Amino acid sequence: ELTSSILMKSNTESNIRLCRLRTWPDYKTLGFALDQASTSPVAIKSIESNSPAAAGGLRMRDIILCVNRQDVSESGTREVTAAIKNARDTGDYVELLVIDDISYDELGDLIRPFNFEKAEKFSTPAKMPSDYKNFPKNTPRTCVIPMSNK
Repeated sequence: ELTSSILMKSNTESNIRLCRLRTWPDYKTLGFALDQASTSPVAIKSIESNSPAAAGGLRMRDIILCVNRQDVSESGTREVTAAIKNARDTGDYVELLVIDDISYDELGDLIRPFNFEKAEKFSTPAKMPSDYKNFPKNTPRTCVIPMSNK
């Protein structure tokens, strides 16, 4: 059993991301929405193209584990929304510790406390990147969406 515990721990740490998000002067929101249907854990429903969330490494269907280092992995949507709004309104950034939904489902129990140091780190730049500003609006794009066999 020691082997599976070590494997689970290293697997968890390698799939966890720490996304530090901030708003931009010309983009007032963070640019993501929570899945209102999810209970616990709460998942990211959508990410706006060229948003601070997209630039900060957040992905659709990510599972939120912590908001500004506060464990919310067993909290509902209402509590997570309040924690994000509080972090946004009282600081310069919102720090989300997330894991992709497939890794979360495969891992089962997560090892706590979460190891922030081993998480892959992403950060929204202080200003909107020029390629984001010049991105053509309402242009058709092809998106590859992997489907699961569940």
